[in-house]
Amino acid sequence: MPLTSTLRSIGRAGLFSLSVLRASRPTADFFNELVREIYKIGGRSLPIIAVGGAFVGLSLTLVGFPALETY
Repeated sequence: MPLTSTLRSIGRAGLFSLSVLRASRPTADFFNELVREIYKIGGRSLPIIAVGGAFVGLSLTLVGFPALETY
């Protein structure tokens, strides 16, 4: 019984996904808006990622220095 209910749930989720994909037809402006949003999310967050990476690198250096000092 649990196997059939699990398979039924997976089938319903698949049918729902297909109906959502079928209902969402991209407009003419869709790709321009997509590129704009990718730039906002990716390109403009680069300074935040760089600062975070610098702090992580500095903290790893401070933690790893005593262990690697013997070499």
